[in-house]
Amino acid sequence: MRAVVTDNEKKMEVMRRELKEASDDLVVYGCSSHLLNLLGDDLTPQQVTSRCASIERIFSNFGVIQTKLWNRLGIQKAAKLVTCYRELRCAIDLD
Repeated sequence: MRAVVTDNEKKMEVMRRELKEASDDLVVYGCSSHLLNLLGDDLTPQQVTSRCASIERIFSNFGVIQTKLWNRLGIQKAAKLVTCYRELRCAIDLD
């Protein structure tokens, strides 16, 4: 028994069909993970996708800033600074 697994792009679907027609003993199917990814893309509203991208950018930028800060100040001083920031932020949010 021989098998071929491809992604689920339209061109690959055509190729799988042609391979199956050329060889009866060949098992041909699309990747389940890729199929679920495509399904998720189709079912996810654009608003959710755009919000996720902006949240991802925030975490990415914060990670770069945090790493630079830690390298410059050291872990203990940076941790104190983060604690001060959080306490000030909470105080502002409560007002």
